Amino acid sequence: MAYDDDLGTLDQYEGVTPEWVTETESDRTSFDLIPAGTHEGQIVGFKTKTVDEPTSPYVGTLTIRLEADLFIDGQTRKYFFSASPVRAKDSKGRIREETRNFVDLATATNTIGKRPSDVLNAAMMSRLRFELRQSPAKGKYKARNWTNRIMAAE
Repeated sequence: MAYDDDLGTLDQYEGVTPEWVTETESDRTSFDLIPAGTHEGQIVGFKTKTVDEPTSPYVGTLTIRLEADLFIDGQTRKYFFSASPVRAKDSKGRIREETRNFVDLATATNTIGKRPSDVLNAAMMSRLRFELRQSPAKGKYKARNWTNRIMAAE
């Protein structure tokens, strides 16, 4: 393939329009989403982080960012989600997803009442089922997956 240094020939094409950007982001987002449903998988890693976001109910505490391999239609898909051993509620008084996820991990691994590190170690050694849902892009928010529930694999 021969390359040409004449950038002027590129100007025969239309520039990137805002509509093109929106369409591209929409395609990228929908392509990256994991199908809603229940998928088997295994946690393969995690990192902890001290929350410094002043508006977060977890401010000053540790949250855990987990990485799971989900087995979907013969392929392995990466899924990232957060969990926290801190009991926190949202502005409507509901238990936050991060707390629910940690409770689910403890329940799925029979480690209720154990130290958080024991819960995570057991979760990494267990085959799990992840029930996921999707939310579409809305306003400034991108489409994304949400964790409804984490259960022990049967």
